[in-house]
Amino acid sequence: MVHSQHGDLKIEAKEDGKRNFTWDNETYNAKLIPRKERWYGKLGLYHPQLRPPHKNVVHMVVEEFEFNYNSIEDSIRYMNQYEGIEDIYNDNGLFIKFD
Repeated sequence: MVHSQHGDLKIEAKEDGKRNFTWDNETYNAKLIPRKERWYGKLGLYHPQLRPPHKNVVHMVVEEFEFNYNSIEDSIRYMNQYEGIEDIYNDNGLFIKFD
């Protein structure tokens, strides 16, 4: 669960790439698509356009991948290269960017 200026967001990983996104007590279920080829050097799961039932959100782009760095500072530099309204990350490896 993350708390942001956009509300509370909880992401639950289910089997077979399924995810539950609960945003201010409204849940949207989605099945993420495995990447067959690298996209900007990364594999992982994605969904190009989710339409959550929440406030004035037009769509969400979801991308899930693993990235490894030698230090916390290097990983923060990586995350900061993407501009957004709000960034949230935690010690469990969750990184969320609101644009």
